[in-house]
Amino acid sequence: MTWQTIFFIVAGGLLLIALLYIYSRERGRKAKPSAASIAFDAFLVALIMVLAFVPQIGYITIIPGLSFTLVHLPVLLGAYVGGRRKGLFLGTVFGVTSILVAATQPVGLNALFLLPYIAIPPRMIFGYLSGLFFEIGNGIFQGKGKRPFQVVVSFLSSLMHTVLVFAFLFLFSYSDVLSFFASDSVIGSGILISFTALIALGALGEAVLAAVFVPLLGGLLEKATPGFYARIKGE
Repeated sequence: MTWQTIFFIVAGGLLLIALLYIYSRERGRKAKPSAASIAFDAFLVALIMVLAFVPQIGYITIIPGLSFTLVHLPVLLGAYVGGRRKGLFLGTVFGVTSILVAATQPVGLNALFLLPYIAIPPRMIFGYLSGLFFEIGNGIFQGKGKRPFQVVVSFLSSLMHTVLVFAFLFLFSYSDVLSFFASDSVIGSGILISFTALIALGALGEAVLAAVFVPLLGGLLEKATPGFYARIKGE
């Protein structure tokens, strides 16, 4: 084991500890979540697991070893409704399921998500920051300006997820990522521009879906069941 590997493992572990500490502090602000909040969390966790483990539903394989995901949508919905606490919790669940999915398909870039310090921290950061952005914006924007803001946050948060994931991939497994780009696969063999464009288009598609469905579902929940929605938020 090289010193770089040891450094990355230690750094990833410290980051994970820091994020878990943030979550524990946030959780401590409300010791007893409502039954509605627990039920909503359970529903979103179940949805994450269905999307993660049903083939070609939550992870859509483009080429062997590279998949696009819809699993970030329940995380964003939780962040939309419950803010950074739910975003952080659901992001952690997302990260754990990505390890389990990688264990069933350890091919190409997917195999790198077997490493907890690659799979979990970027999803935790994504969930926490998404919830924080929703909280800040909902406190600033009201009325007609609220919905466009939520669309923008959903779109940018989805892109942020992609950026964070690839940042951790390059940070902790730089040589493995480069070797995948230079592999003998149909797209990867010397066609770096096409491969990058494919990733960018996939990220854009994920962001568009988030911008459409997260505000739509969150708004429907708020209007159709205002009492339940308020209890989820702890109001």
